[in-house]
Amino acid sequence: MSNESKKEYITLLFACYRNSQKKERSRILDEICRNLQIHRKSAIRQCHVEQKNWTHVRQFWGYARFDDKKALDPMNTLYRDYYSYLQNFFMPQVKLLRKTRIGARVKREYTKPQTPYQRLLDCPAISDGKKEELKRQYAALNPFCLTKIIREQQRTIAKLQTVIVKEQEAA
Repeated sequence: MSNESKKEYITLLFACYRNSQKKERSRILDEICRNLQIHRKSAIRQCHVEQKNWTHVRQFWGYARFDDKKALDPMNTLYRDYYSYLQNFFMPQVKLLRKTRIGARVKREYTKPQTPYQRLLDCPAISDGKKEELKRQYAALNPFCLTKIIREQQRTIAKLQTVIVKEQEAA
């Protein structure tokens, strides 16, 4: 089984794993171990690594491998200059307040969804000068323009990666 096939297989099974109960998860892990011939701990680790990578990497870049330094600077620029602003100023997030065990279940309580920007404005430890600076920065940003620029940069980086792969195959 090729690496790409393994990734696709784990991705498909992980969707089932994530939405299933304990017995079903055990069956899915057994299947992964049997088909990929890996240890159970490795299967569990794969599922949880993919869980973290899904929101932070896979949704943004897909499954392409970026192992050439030519793509590193454009990717870092994209994260630093555009994506971080979109995430911090316009994407609300919830924070875990507490976990309460009720018998065998765990009840989780979360805060109301807020952006990191809103959390900073509500924080009394941040000075008024810094809050004003953040407000000016927020007023200058447009989430639609940021999203458009991010998509264009992603396309450019994907094209660059395609050229790099073709150069490596030709060599």
